[in-house]
Amino acid sequence: MAFLSDGESFINNSSLTSYQLLIDWSETAAIIVATSILYSFILLTANYRLSRHYSMYIQDEKTHHQ
Repeated sequence: MAFLSDGESFINNSSLTSYQLLIDWSETAAIIVATSILYSFILLTANYRLSRHYSMYIQDEKTHHQ
């Protein structure tokens, strides 16, 4: 086992801390992105299903036949 001087120990600890912060940040970002994608997919699916039945542009078929 190699012994580290105070300077090397500080650099090692700070790089380890920055790496840990980066891991925490990237996990949080990945959760936010995945949640946004899933939520968007659910909203688009619900919007499509609702718009098939409750569109304000649907006209009665009887009005077109004269």
